[in-house]
Amino acid sequence: MPDSAIAGLPAVANLAADDQFAIERPAPANANHHVTAQQISDFAYDQVVKMFVIPYCGYTGITYVGPGQLLGLADWGVPLIDAADHWAWGRFQVPSDFGSAMTVTAVVISEATANAYVQQGANYGGCGQDYATHSNGTGILQVVAVTKDFNNCILQFSLASAVVNDIVSLWFRREAIDALDTVNADCGLAGWVIEYQRKQPA
Repeated sequence: MPDSAIAGLPAVANLAADDQFAIERPAPANANHHVTAQQISDFAYDQVVKMFVIPYCGYTGITYVGPGQLLGLADWGVPLIDAADHWAWGRFQVPSDFGSAMTVTAVVISEATANAYVQQGANYGGCGQDYATHSNGTGILQVVAVTKDFNNCILQFSLASAVVNDIVSLWFRREAIDALDTVNADCGLAGWVIEYQRKQPA
C-alpha cells in the first residue's frame, strides 16, 4: 500500500510510521468513501521499517595488538589504514519477521575529510545451500566522500533475493593505495546498518 494513503480514501499528508490519526465520517456526498479496520491495520503495519547494526567479525592486513592499542582506532571498529588495501567481513542471518526491501549500508569513520576509494558487497544463501547462492553489492571500487569523525553511512545496496533465515556474508574493501583515495589518513569500519520492511502477520 502506498505511503500516506489508504485504499478508498484521499491521501493523508505527512503520515509517518506509528503516527496516530482519526478518520472522520465523510459528508453525504462522499458517503461511498469508507475504510475497514483491516485496511487501517494493514496500513499501519506496512509502514514499519526495522533496523539493526552488524559489527565486523574478520579482516585482513591488520595486526591486532589489543583493545585501545590498534592505531588509535579501536573504538571505530576495524582500521582501514592509509596506503594499504584492506578488507573486512561481517555476518548475520535474515530475521524471521523479514518481509521485503532489505538494504545494507556501511558505517565508516575517517580521520580526515576527503574521498575514500571503497566498495562492498554480500554473498548469501540458506542452510544447505552454497554460501554464495546470491550476490549483491556496489560493483566496482568507487570514490565516496567521507567527513572527519562522522558516522559516514555509505554505499547502500539491496539484498534483492534475500529470504528468511538466509546467512549473509558481508564484505567491505578500502583500496587506499590508489591515487583516487585522497583521505591520506586512516579510516575505521564500524559495521553495517541493516534495514528491512517487516512482513505482514499471518
